[in-house]
Amino acid sequence: MEDKKKWVTQLLVFGVTFVVAFFVARMIFSKSHSEQLTEFAEIMNKKTPLMIDDETRLDNVKASGDTLQYHYTLVNVVQGDSTDIEGAKKFLIEKSQTNLNSNPEMKDFKENNISLKYNYRDKNGKDLLHFQISPDKEN
Repeated sequence: MEDKKKWVTQLLVFGVTFVVAFFVARMIFSKSHSEQLTEFAEIMNKKTPLMIDDETRLDNVKASGDTLQYHYTLVNVVQGDSTDIEGAKKFLIEKSQTNLNSNPEMKDFKENNISLKYNYRDKNGKDLLHFQISPDKEN
């Protein structure tokens, strides 16, 4: 359980870091949201694959309209092993949504209704989990 929280926390820290980089790029370029997301994905993909921690590798980033997609591989997980995938998914969704709704650095994402999509595969390339979050206008 502690290991799961460790890698989830590291993923969230990684996500916030990329959000900050996105806003720096946004201040430099005066382009539409879609163009900015596409450019951000291109910049990130020059650095991938990128090991985030001992468990997680960022394989690529894609932009599609007003959605930024992160594609990860959990390098020590095999689909069907004892990892609680549904528990991890629930935890990731909750933490990611809270971060998107309440982190001041995510303000532009919220104001511009930019969604974040996360896709995770196991070390053999099999889909493990995926989810998408969108800003909650109520928060």
